[in-house]
Amino acid sequence: MGSLPVRPRRAEPAQTPEREKRRQGHQRLWQAHENAPASRLTLTSLRDRALLLVGWTGALRRSELMVLTTEDAQLVEGEGVILLRSPLEERSGR
Repeated sequence: MGSLPVRPRRAEPAQTPEREKRRQGHQRLWQAHENAPASRLTLTSLRDRALLLVGWTGALRRSELMVLTTEDAQLVEGEGVILLRSPLEERSGR
């Protein structure tokens, strides 16, 4: 009985200038969120930051973020859960 062939390791993704620029943009967004002065924390800015973070971490489309309501977000066993609805369902009233 022969041995199984060894699968070659995947190469690391190439660090293209576009990837590096995107990575730096994400870092700047996160730093801006963490370093915001308390005097500039309004309800609107907190809402905007929450939408940015939810959209980024969930890889949501703009249309999915637009139909979110406060009822769609819940805490289940200490973790945030967001109910996603199709924008088409929202328009048809289902």
